[in-house]
Amino acid sequence: MSQKITIEVSDDIAAGAEAEAERRGTDVAAVVERALVRDLGFRAVERIQERFDLDEEAAMELAYEELRASRKERRSA
Repeated sequence: MSQKITIEVSDDIAAGAEAEAERRGTDVAAVVERALVRDLGFRAVERIQERFDLDEEAAMELAYEELRASRKERRSA
């Protein structure tokens, strides 16, 4: 299932997304979705579970610890 949303971005961001889509041979929506997935940490729990053979609860806790550390690092930069 997918949902259509409308967002406004600067001309530079739009041009960059279009260039990246062209380079990858895909569309801008795929580029934006990939960036959001990466930035928001979606699928992190699954990757952590696979890599470290953890149950879901332990993987989720590790993912949140990393998210908190990343946010703290960004705030202090």
